[in-house]
Amino acid sequence: MTTSIKQNSGGIPLEYNLTDYKGEPLNLTGSTITFNASGGDVAKEITKTCTIVDADSGVCSCTLTTSDTDITGTFSTEVSVDYGDGVIFITIDRMRFRILASL
Repeated sequence: MTTSIKQNSGGIPLEYNLTDYKGEPLNLTGSTITFNASGGDVAKEITKTCTIVDADSGVCSCTLTTSDTDITGTFSTEVSVDYGDGVIFITIDRMRFRILASL
């Protein structure tokens, strides 16, 4: 799935429903979740800490700011979940978003 966002937009929430290989929700209790995106017409990396929305259901979100959306182009993302005990889960299905030039 690719989401379109206008260049220099801020306050854009991206929500993820994280599941394991069986499709079951990941329990996010006590974890640190990191959102990473890379791409753009000029190479750009975005790293943000996610907020847990519903730990038992595996729902987290992060919010893009105007400085995150200043470069146009298509970005691939991944989310990593660090449980602090050496176990780190990294998403396989990457969401894409496209930043479109402002008129």
